Amino acid sequence: MPPAPWPNASGSHARSTTPSRRICRAFRCCSTPSNARPPDHPARDRIRLARETAADSLAETRQLIGDLTPAVLDGKSLVDALARICTQARSDTVDTIAVVEGEPVRLPMPVEAALVRIAQGAVSNVVRHACASRMAITLTYYEDAVRLDVVDDGLGFDVGLLDREPSKAFGLNSIRRRVELLDGSMSVESEPD
Repeated sequence: MPPAPWPNASGSHARSTTPSRRICRAFRCCSTPSNARPPDHPARDRIRLARETAADSLAETRQLIGDLTPAVLDGKSLVDALARICTQARSDTVDTIAVVEGEPVRLPMPVEAALVRIAQGAVSNVVRHACASRMAITLTYYEDAVRLDVVDDGLGFDVGLLDREPSKAFGLNSIRRRVELLDGSMSVESEPD
């Protein structure tokens, strides 16, 4: 069954069809059974090439759109995605937990996607560099804000490294840039052992 039409600005209904779908549909309409046109018809190869190009473009567009949403968030809530990140990071040597404080609310997709990417980056740093035995991701919902904390009991480091030698703190600086794109703030608390 086709999707219900969306009302447009004038209140009437119109079906939403992407340009790539319209192009593919147009080429399907141009196609005729092989016995309807002679096999050497000059348009046949051009129509086939155009149809293949349109189908490839549609597949690439779908892939690009899919890549914008982190896989762990696809069809899931932010809370579920963070719990899954914890589960994936858990091992014989690292115990993980995801904690939610406050009442979870749906955030705009770019914010949720950025929070997932931030959590993935922070967890990756813990797993690769901290030699931690415990790690917690805490997502706190406030009335007008959200806070993400990643805490571990691993080896500390000199946080001045973030500014002094940014090339040695690529992961944390990437996280900082994501946070800044959301007009947020980031703090790193650590002490070298």
